Amino acid sequence: MTGNDNNAGGTWVCSCGNTNTGKFCVKCGSPRPEEPAPPVEWVCTCGVRNTGKFCVKCGEARPASNPKNASRPVNGMVTKPPRSNKPEAAEAAARQEAEAHAAQEAAERRAAAEAAARQAAEARLAQEAAARKAAEEAAARQAAETRMAQEASSAPVAKANDNKGMLMKVAIGVLILLLLIGAYFMFGKKKETPPAPEPPKVETKVETKTETKTETEKPMDPAVKAEKIRKYAEAMKAANAQKKEDATKNEKFVFLAEDVRRTGNDLIVSGHFYNGRKNRTIISIKSMELDIVLRDVDKELMNEKNIKYENSFTGLNIKPHQESQLMTAILPGKAPSGEFNSFMVTAHDVRWEAVGD
Repeated sequence: MTGNDNNAGGTWVCSCGNTNTGKFCVKCGSPRPEEPAPPVEWVCTCGVRNTGKFCVKCGEARPASNPKNASRPVNGMVTKPPRSNKPEAAEAAARQEAEAHAAQEAAERRAAAEAAARQAAEARLAQEAAARKAAEEAAARQAAETRMAQEASSAPVAKANDNKGMLMKVAIGVLILLLLIGAYFMFGKKKETPPAPEPPKVETKVETKTETKTETEKPMDPAVKAEKIRKYAEAMKAANAQKKEDATKNEKFVFLAEDVRRTGNDLIVSGHFYNGRKNRTIISIKSMELDIVLRDVDKELMNEKNIKYENSFTGLNIKPHQESQLMTAILPGKAPSGEFNSFMVTAHDVRWEAVGD
């Protein structure tokens, strides 16, 4: 292959268009083309100066390289060497041309061998890089499979932990609800009581035959019972509204009970705390005491005071004249033996923390 010669700065341009400085093209591997030798002037035996392989006048071949055959000017005169034999000169020129051709071919073979060696080295490097890349991809796949297997094996444990966490959240929610209900009554006036229930209607039957008196209780009419339960609920709402009004007027912190229910042998009290203070924001409730009265319509099933509840409510942000979210307090083992449908809960001795003036 031949290239464009460019000797500026020792650079040359290959036939592929790449500019190089070494003996071979860094892009395609072609050898740097040899620079053409400057023409050599020689003087034929006929006295004519020539630069080619044959005399332009008599056709005699250029003699072999020999300083004695070169023309040398002496005082402006040309000294003619003795005439040589034309056949021998032609053979010498042919041999010289053959040797030059052989040398060129040898240089081309050497350049081709060097280019092939470079290509083989590049191919080997490419194979090694591909092998490394394949090994890295295999290692990455194996790591991913191992990670997936670990995640699959840990999934049941994580699910069990999630279930346990959910149960804990439910229990905490129920507890907060009960605490809120208890706190509602604790912060209300201790002396506040719901309207006095109407006395049950009792029918008395006296039998004189055996001179013994037997008193029997007549079952309450369902409609009458439902009306009584409705009136109890309305009375509870009115009592809560009055507690809020008093708390705002006197800057108090009260608990407004909204529901009391049974869960097994436990009582669950739920309601809202109301902050009647002007410049204080309640952030936690440490403990409180509850007074609880439970009735089956007019029949009292439970009347217990000063029930201590010492579970804390934290993370609160009850601003002035605002209610908290629904809070729940659980009282273990406090449920009465019978079913109840009306209640009164008063919270007192509430220990709380606040921020502000």
